[in-house]
Amino acid sequence: MKRGIKIPWRPGIAVLAVLLTGCVTAIPFTVQRLPTLNTLGIKSLAIMPFETSDNSELQRQTASVLTSEAQSRIQATNHFTMIASSQIEWYRQAHENLENHVDALFTGKIVSITVSPVRSSEAKRYNILTKETYTVTVYEQTVDMAFEYGFTRTRDGSIIGPVRKSDRIQSSVDNDQSGLASPQTIARQIAERNMSGLARDVAPYTVTERRPLMKETIKDKGIQARTKDANAWAGGGQYKLAQEAFIGIYYDTKSFPAAYNAALLISVLGDREGAIGFLQQVFNDTGNPKANAEIARLRQEMTNDGLVAAFTEGQNQREKLVALMVNEISAKLPPNAKPTIINNTKDERELAEVVIRGITSGLLAKNIIIVDRNEQARIAEERMYQLSGNVSDDDIVSIGNEAGASAFIMVNISGTFGNRRLSVQVLDTARGTILYQSPQTDEMNL
Repeated sequence: MKRGIKIPWRPGIAVLAVLLTGCVTAIPFTVQRLPTLNTLGIKSLAIMPFETSDNSELQRQTASVLTSEAQSRIQATNHFTMIASSQIEWYRQAHENLENHVDALFTGKIVSITVSPVRSSEAKRYNILTKETYTVTVYEQTVDMAFEYGFTRTRDGSIIGPVRKSDRIQSSVDNDQSGLASPQTIARQIAERNMSGLARDVAPYTVTERRPLMKETIKDKGIQARTKDANAWAGGGQYKLAQEAFIGIYYDTKSFPAAYNAALLISVLGDREGAIGFLQQVFNDTGNPKANAEIARLRQEMTNDGLVAAFTEGQNQREKLVALMVNEISAKLPPNAKPTIINNTKDERELAEVVIRGITSGLLAKNIIIVDRNEQARIAEERMYQLSGNVSDDDIVSIGNEAGASAFIMVNISGTFGNRRLSVQVLDTARGTILYQSPQTDEMNL
């Protein structure tokens, strides 16, 4: 990098993940953080009522509070499509596959609530007005509570979590025992206090941080004056001007603090790759291991940003595969093709129908006419399924003519639970040729 080169600006916020002492200025910015629980791929969510461990009235009331807190706090993240728990119960009674309707269930359970007996003791109080000391009877009651929560993926029943919370609150009052908070009130306070961080457990979030600039160690008065100006520009939000000043100081002195500050400002301006490139040059120039350490931190931040983007995207694996197949199929179909979609799945036909509906919707959005899967097409589908892997060219042409389709999109799901894989094949019914075959790789796992 030559002195005075302009660093291209890219949108986004990026920072170095290290706090260094001896700074003169701190740069504020927002940082995206990953949730405590790995909820990646969960888009639709149902919050189920918290369970109790002893079915006492106190636990039932507290479970209701916890459920309400979970509902309001998770909904406030705007990260999930919420499905009512009553709808989940309806699906269960109808013996429907929950995976076709919701990605995960948020569940919780009260492990224990222990209420201590009311205790009394004598205590001294001081009246600042009369300057007298007097004795009171202090009544105390303590509630200890433990609960946990987590997610269950409907896809394979895998558990995410749980997060366990335990807390204690003591209520005390002078002289009048009736003034003690009830166990129900104390348990509610514990629930509300410990659910306050729930949003950060389940969804990405942003925090505001201040990253300090490193203090210049070179005592030369001219360098100190230039550093002071650069710090002032950075403190005033003139990051580009400050960045160029620090780069100039580095080229003149090979000062690592100047290089670090320049890289920080390059990163803050949105060009993390540019910051990495600059620090790589610093390492090549000076061999300073701190430059390599900062490069490693920046790359980790880039990895984290990619994960946050994946969370924010909000698509689950099934939706990603459907979108991929829509793009692949539409690119392989000949002009004015009129395909029909065949469910060629043996055991997971209900899930395959969900995938087919998604592909159908995507192709229609691309103005591709889909031959209606009416009774005639279903007869063709059954014939195709019966022929299985032994479909000849003549069979394809014959079945296509019967169904009124110029192409077959055959959808098959093999395997079970976490090992299921989607396979899609597109057949040209006029020529009896394969137009597209999806890869048999992990990217096709459902």
